Amino acid sequence: MSRKQGPAAVVFGAAGDIGAELVRLFADTGMPVWTIDHVEPVAAGDRFIEMDFLALRDSDVDRRAQDLPYEISNVVSTIGGPAIREFGEGFHIPRLSVLDEVMRLNLISAFQILRMTLPVLRRTQGDRSVTFTSSINELGGYGAPAYSAAKAGLRGLVAESGRALAPEGIRVNGVALGSTATSNAQAIRRARGLPGSVEDLGGRTARGAVLTAKEAAEALYSVSLGPQILSGQVVTCDYAQACRRP
Repeated sequence: MSRKQGPAAVVFGAAGDIGAELVRLFADTGMPVWTIDHVEPVAAGDRFIEMDFLALRDSDVDRRAQDLPYEISNVVSTIGGPAIREFGEGFHIPRLSVLDEVMRLNLISAFQILRMTLPVLRRTQGDRSVTFTSSINELGGYGAPAYSAAKAGLRGLVAESGRALAPEGIRVNGVALGSTATSNAQAIRRARGLPGSVEDLGGRTARGAVLTAKEAAEALYSVSLGPQILSGQVVTCDYAQACRRP
């Protein structure tokens, strides 16, 4: 158990590059930080919980909720991403097995996180927030229809849960990130046989640069902490990449 006092920040997907940066940002505030992922993260928080959202079933959610801290002020999820198997030559509809994987990782996980954390958020006092990582891919245009559909569904979940929970002082938002230079993004490029690096995509943005993992984390962190009037929204943070879409 953490020796720090007060409600905790919980980072889902803490083992990734963005998650690690988030852990460091929250730790700098002095609040307890709990990390959740299917592997232990490099950036250690105050407590780690192993959890695999591709394997998590409905019957597991209530049981695993008992592992969470007694009070939570901030929930941030970086869980998600496309499936390598979805990408192909030209437009195609992926097989149901691929669709199931992508939906579980990007949309169903968000429902599970809300269901898991909501009882704790409700007994915590003060401003509380849930922030999900989305993508400008929710609008399509990058060759992954299942991923786009999942992120579009996440926008609907954010809007409805943000509306419903606002009277309780619980904010629910999303951050639609543009191309971000992470090790996972680069691994996807290699698996697809694409030349160059993620940074090469900077030419698609108005500023001529992609996000770093730290910049992506700072965007999620800022939305998570406030302002309190922001709820039920998906904020785009992409160096105006979506504005230059063909």
